[in-house]
Amino acid sequence: RLDAIGPADAVITSLRDRSGEAASVRFGQAGTFAYYVGGTKVRTNVPIRLDRWYRSVVTADLDTKTYDWRLTDATGKQVLRVRKIPFRESSTEQVSSICISSSTAADGIRFDDVSVSR
Repeated sequence: RLDAIGPADAVITSLRDRSGEAASVRFGQAGTFAYYVGGTKVRTNVPIRLDRWYRSVVTADLDTKTYDWRLTDATGKQVLRVRKIPFRESSTEQVSSICISSSTAADGIRFDDVSVSR
């Protein structure tokens, strides 16, 4: 959930290792959701609805160096789905950290639960 749009993206999920970032999905500063395809940021045409809960699922495939992103609203309705997105850094061999962050402390990004599975 995002309570306000700040001057930079708020990161919903970033999957990383020492060589860099594999996946990155975001509340975009332009008021729409965004993600990276390789080194290119893609701004979707899906508008962010402030003060609403979303469920974001990012699935990484280390063998193909791609990830999928599925976003649903609080009722379970699919808002966005993209598949087989090339990793941001093709040299990524594993996922050793998962990051989430607001663009500024005042943005009010909230996470209800975070689950990680293999």
